[in-house]
Amino acid sequence: MISALLNLLFCAGIAWACLCRLNLIKPHYPLRVILRYAILMTVALTYGVAPLLFKEWPSAVGTTFSGGVFVSMVLSLRHWGGVFGHFQPRTRKEDRHGF
Repeated sequence: MISALLNLLFCAGIAWACLCRLNLIKPHYPLRVILRYAILMTVALTYGVAPLLFKEWPSAVGTTFSGGVFVSMVLSLRHWGGVFGHFQPRTRKEDRHGF
């Protein structure tokens, strides 16, 4: 039960990070980048609520993997402008011109 709750929290964090990154994607980004985060968000949500939908409980290895993915997304926040990067003033030249 605790493993399922921990897994749900990790998966919700992954899905939230994917949603934030999808929000930051500009129109000229490749489709593969958009699909990468859309698929990861969908899979994370599905795996997080799997005990409710499919009666499949996450294993310790699965929860550890979810935690690792969540930690890697948190560690890469600085590449995406931080948690609230899209609310900060634009500093790069291409952002000032809307490209």
